[in-house]
Amino acid sequence: MTLSSTTWWVVGYAVGAAVVVVAASLLLAIIVLARRIARQAREIEAALVGAREHTDSLFELSRMNHAIESLARDAKRVRGQQGVEDERGLLGRVRSVVARLAP
Repeated sequence: MTLSSTTWWVVGYAVGAAVVVVAASLLLAIIVLARRIARQAREIEAALVGAREHTDSLFELSRMNHAIESLARDAKRVRGQQGVEDERGLLGRVRSVVARLAP
């Protein structure tokens, strides 16, 4: 059985069309996935910005703690109460007071 040259042209066009359909569907899938990734990246960025805004005050809290300890030390020095200095820090002192008050 011999195929004419016209038949080979038809087979070639069919194979070419199949390749184009596969390539186009892969390209569409890539575009859909890229859009989904971009949307998720925007959501993640918004969540990170929100987390940063909510935790900025924690850094200020440590600075305030240091300033309060410095003021307390200076106040003791001015009043002449040069005793043994408590090195636990404010949080440690608060914990010990709460522990003493707890039943």
